[in-house]
Amino acid sequence: MRNYRKTVLKNTEANYASFKETELAKSKSEIFDDAYQIYFMGNVRDYLAYTELDTDTYKILAREKDKVLDDLYRHYLREDFEKALSTDDDISDFIRQYCVNIQAEIDDAEM
Repeated sequence: MRNYRKTVLKNTEANYASFKETELAKSKSEIFDDAYQIYFMGNVRDYLAYTELDTDTYKILAREKDKVLDDLYRHYLREDFEKALSTDDDISDFIRQYCVNIQAEIDDAEM
């Protein structure tokens, strides 16, 4: 059986490392402008690293390969989620909503 958690953690770390490298190549002003994205990426990365989720959640997150944090951030901006993701509960609610939306897209595509 495939270990989806391990896959998601590996992909998350790869995505974060790439994001960090890109950010560090920017000017101070550009980094300042990206402050919330940096905050988001770090918080969600830490949440995924230290929180045990259910297998179905990991399966959905694993679909994004090494762009999982990027996709979560785009989804966060697109859905206008009302919380700042400053607590584990906020992040949990957001990821749950994300998975419901992605599963709906998958179901629609299969019809």
